[in-house]
Amino acid sequence: MSETRLLDESLKKSDKLDGVIRFPRFQPRSPWINGDLQTLRNTLLRPAIDLSPWPGHRVWVEMSDGSGDRLAAMLHRPKPEPTAGKPLIVLIHGLTGCEDSFYIRRSAREALRRGHPVLRVNLRGAGPSRRKSCYQYHAGRTEDLHDLLKGVSLREPDSVAAGAVLVGYSLGGNLVIKYLAEDWERPVDIRAAVSISAPIDLKATQRRIMQPRN
Repeated sequence: MSETRLLDESLKKSDKLDGVIRFPRFQPRSPWINGDLQTLRNTLLRPAIDLSPWPGHRVWVEMSDGSGDRLAAMLHRPKPEPTAGKPLIVLIHGLTGCEDSFYIRRSAREALRRGHPVLRVNLRGAGPSRRKSCYQYHAGRTEDLHDLLKGVSLREPDSVAAGAVLVGYSLGGNLVIKYLAEDWERPVDIRAAVSISAPIDLKATQRRIMQPRN
């Protein structure tokens, strides 16, 4: 038996024992060969993502802290309806992002193509939420995410009838992890969650951002 086959068999047995899902090693696509270029890609190319086949409507949710701040989100429904059994995909942007960030729009398009309703969120002080906010979002404001889910469940109950999947990017990913770890009485059944490139150690991330090279 070859070494490659022995390794494959070993991994299969290991997967059965510990339940770990192993993915292939990441290989960057040329010319985006390092993290800096990968970060700048969308700014340089400015790709357009057309969501017009799935017109959305604006949802406003007031925060419960008495500030009067309101979050804006855009709710899209797939075609054809109904979407029974398909959980709502809640897309949460990262630092300096909003509902129109490329990665949010592209993720929304893919989810809608697969028949899911989608909510593109603007955190407090971001995008359309900015003109309705006195305060700013940060990684600790999980109460904002909780208020948002509660507000959507009250205003658009059919959109969360099958539950929700939380998808957070960067700082939004940190927010998702923190929210799931806290003892909230969930207003919506959270079916699954995805955290993408989350800065787990915020202090280390802050030091990195403040380096002269950045």
